[in-house]
Amino acid sequence: MTTSVFVALDQLRVAVVDDNAYFRRLVRTMLTGLGVRQVVEAATVEEGWQVATQQTPDVLLVDWNLSGQEGGTLLDRIRTHHDLGVATMAVVFVSAHTDKRHVLAAARLGANDFIVKPLSPRVLYERLKRLSTNRIEYVRVGGRLVPGRSAPGRAPAQPTADRRRKAGGGDPGVVFL
Repeated sequence: MTTSVFVALDQLRVAVVDDNAYFRRLVRTMLTGLGVRQVVEAATVEEGWQVATQQTPDVLLVDWNLSGQEGGTLLDRIRTHHDLGVATMAVVFVSAHTDKRHVLAAARLGANDFIVKPLSPRVLYERLKRLSTNRIEYVRVGGRLVPGRSAPGRAPAQPTADRRRKAGGGDPGVVFL
């Protein structure tokens, strides 16, 4: 029998990176309505980078278009970071840019998921639940950690110190969370 470990949403730390203040507030309201207690907001790639490296949230919700910069730039910096707590955080794009080019770029850069705007609380809940109940294997590809596959089991969205400690041993090219 396989048991699934569920991280309660009230234990997740989520960052919302979007240049639209109204959308950030809307997502914050959805998250708090779902029970998430720790929500941080950022409006630019640079602010998102500061949040990712200084506060290391469990999940980063990122828009593709951030005031003329691409959210992909932020994801690339995260996935190539030397600190495994940063490099393996769950990154989900929430964007209206859903053409094939953007979706494939997000996947190539190592996004954990891609949600199409407009965002609904149901879809947000389902994606957060999936991220918190599946173990994710990260594989190093060209100097970047990218999600390889996920399987039911242990939650990837666990506290950052635990991610670093558990990632310490084994093959340096593969990180299990």
